[in-house]
Amino acid sequence: GATSFTGNYNTMYFTRCEVDRQKKMGCTIFRATKENGDWENPEPLTLTADSLVAAHPAITDDGSTLYFVSNRPGGHGKMDIWKVNRKGENWGNPVNLGQKINTTGNEMFPFIHPDGTIYFSSDYHLGMGGLDIFKASIQSNGEYKIENMRYPINSTHDDFGIIFEAEKERGYFSSSREGEDEIFSFVLPPLKFSVKGVVKDKKSEEPLQNAQVKLVGSDGMTMSSKTGKNGQFKFMLRPETDYVFVASKKKYLTNKGNVST
Repeated sequence: GATSFTGNYNTMYFTRCEVDRQKKMGCTIFRATKENGDWENPEPLTLTADSLVAAHPAITDDGSTLYFVSNRPGGHGKMDIWKVNRKGENWGNPVNLGQKINTTGNEMFPFIHPDGTIYFSSDYHLGMGGLDIFKASIQSNGEYKIENMRYPINSTHDDFGIIFEAEKERGYFSSSREGEDEIFSFVLPPLKFSVKGVVKDKKSEEPLQNAQVKLVGSDGMTMSSKTGKNGQFKFMLRPETDYVFVASKKKYLTNKGNVST
């Protein structure tokens, strides 16, 4: 289980846990490649000792970095998240993601978003109960900022194993909020922005009717409108855009304002 694919979907990483009544067996991450439409040649990655756990693989799109969960020595808790870089056909030494992400509890089910954000589940970071889903964003100083995904993603039960569709704010996760572990889908509705304003005479504070308001966006889009009887105007705005307003009317000096979404 816990499968992860490279960006071209030609290489798959998954977890296999062997069972042997005679000795303690751990879990191992395997890699398989797609040949003529079929998955073939599954091979184990030697990331830890046989009796320990290496599980929950999360591979970057280019296949160069593998994130995984392990109880290997050198961690901070029970299960920690580690990463290892690929050098040609060989893997380097696993590196622990550090105490900002890993705690004395369990950190599991990593997912690497295309924008570089790491999503994972933890039963120790401050949450709502059981396993909660968190996101770790890299800051300009190289440190991770950890945020709880909050309700409705998280609940008082176990919430884990989140994945996103590429470039879209929707996806799936697992939760026991209704009893057994089940799969839930989610979507972040697109943000809609609008702005209202009033053009006034600077000295008298009286609203100005039929003033021209021009809106110029950082995305190159330009709009214009005339103010109503009470000097009002309204525009619909786009997300992730900076805007400059220019208000003008005969016998008046123009003035500017700005707003950002």
